[in-house]
Amino acid sequence: MKTGAVLYRFAALLVIVAVMLGVLAVAQKSRQDTRAAVALQEIQATEQYLRYNTSDYESYVSGVTIAAEERGYKIAEDGSYVRATSLSDYIWFALSSVLVVAAVASAIIGAVKRRRPQQQDILPDQPQPSVKVKPGNTMSAFITAAMVIAVVFGGVGGWYYFYGPCGMVRVENASIEVGDLVTRWLAVDNIASSTPRIALSGQITNLQSLRDEAEDLKVPSCMEEAKLELLAGMDSAIQGYIAFMGQQSDAVVSGYFGGAQRHIANFNDSLLEIKDCAPFCK
Repeated sequence: MKTGAVLYRFAALLVIVAVMLGVLAVAQKSRQDTRAAVALQEIQATEQYLRYNTSDYESYVSGVTIAAEERGYKIAEDGSYVRATSLSDYIWFALSSVLVVAAVASAIIGAVKRRRPQQQDILPDQPQPSVKVKPGNTMSAFITAAMVIAVVFGGVGGWYYFYGPCGMVRVENASIEVGDLVTRWLAVDNIASSTPRIALSGQITNLQSLRDEAEDLKVPSCMEEAKLELLAGMDSAIQGYIAFMGQQSDAVVSGYFGGAQRHIANFNDSLLEIKDCAPFCK
């Protein structure tokens, strides 16, 4: 077997391996981004929970800081959450880049080495050479078939992984939308918690508007349970403010806010489950 043919086959196999590892690298990066988006929701849910359960500001800040650091985030000077870059981000990117470059280079070398000089023109009175199937052609066909199968299965699997019922892209996009809404809810809730009873109606209207916006959010099927818990928590908090504004008993008001805490805790637990099972959640 000629050196060119060997290089060609090696290059083809390397291309298959590089494509598969490249897909795995992209999938891993997407999974990390989705986990980061879900983790941000968990931090925001924890922030809301601590607001109702801590009596002093220092404990509140300390609890939120710990929750952020445990999930790979840092709190910036402006109070926003910044994701810390992990070492695996660089490793997967470097690995996929090196493999792709090596595959392309090997493919080019194999193609160049495999080129044969053009045959001389055959005289009319000379017998035509018989065409023989070389054993190497079988290997080439096998490699081609393997590449086609890898592309087809990779495409189907990639679609399911990224855009399936609980695909990573869908979960990440929904997590970003929910996280943005929760951030705005927390800002209004913070204002409402320090607003006098007589002036609460405006803040309750703002909270109700955000609650309606949350209900209209489109989320993957695996996030429906988390969405319902979030809505229930919002409803309980709104009812708590209405009860407080209506001068109902402390027991009634505390009951509503206690219900909000439980639903927010359930919301946080649902996010943890999604974080662990996506994109294969039921």
